[in-house]
Amino acid sequence: MRGIFVVALVFVTSCAIAGDKVATGAEGTVATADAAVEIARAAAVNRYGEVVIRSEEPLTAELNQRNNWIVTGMLPHGAVGGVVEVEVARRDGKVLRMVHGQ
Repeated sequence: MRGIFVVALVFVTSCAIAGDKVATGAEGTVATADAAVEIARAAAVNRYGEVVIRSEEPLTAELNQRNNWIVTGMLPHGAVGGVVEVEVARRDGKVLRMVHGQ
């Protein structure tokens, strides 16, 4: 469990240093949807398992009114149930909320 968090943290830190997907400044630490998806995916796999989250890919991210990323899974065609939804703070990459529909 802790290993996945460490991987996400290393990813965010290394991208910030390299300037690839994550930028600092006015946009915040998590400046792109791709970076938000990586953080959310790591947290969701930690809680719900690789098999569940993989079945909901691709994960997509959009900014909400509070300027945080909302990352959601997709339900496979014809499937019944819910998907993961993770709110990631754009400012610092913290997972603010994580739920999974039924």
